[in-house]
Amino acid sequence: MKIRFFSIYILLAIFLVSGCKTGKPACITQKNENLKIRWGMHNYKTNDIRGYMLNTNSELFMIYKDSLSTGYSDSLIGKFDPEEFCKILRVFEKNIMKIQTLNEPAEFSRFIEYDNPVENMFVRAVWNSKFKTVSSEGFRRLYDSLEARLPQNKKR
Repeated sequence: MKIRFFSIYILLAIFLVSGCKTGKPACITQKNENLKIRWGMHNYKTNDIRGYMLNTNSELFMIYKDSLSTGYSDSLIGKFDPEEFCKILRVFEKNIMKIQTLNEPAEFSRFIEYDNPVENMFVRAVWNSKFKTVSSEGFRRLYDSLEARLPQNKKR
């Protein structure tokens, strides 16, 4: 009897633990499962874009797009903690609701993109990195926090 009870307990524990680890962060639903967050620098003179992309699997990619490309080239460089991804997503969505449009381009501009094809939603905030305007403040803070989380910028 004790062995049977113990076996059932072990199987239940294994089922619960394996059921909780889906690989996707808790904040990801069917409505945002293909979401991508991109950030980086855009050189409007050459139309080159260099930056990073974070997907809903918490995978971090380095991205590049030149003036002749129709899409981004990317290479996987790391992974974010799923809870960290959810924090970033909440801050980003809060900024989108607060400042729905930000377009302050310069020759060299910083940008953040929120690309959710399931919801047909694409938001791109662009600002001149030389100036600190009130409207770009939330996106600048988010950009800086994303940059600080990059593997090469983490304090050891």
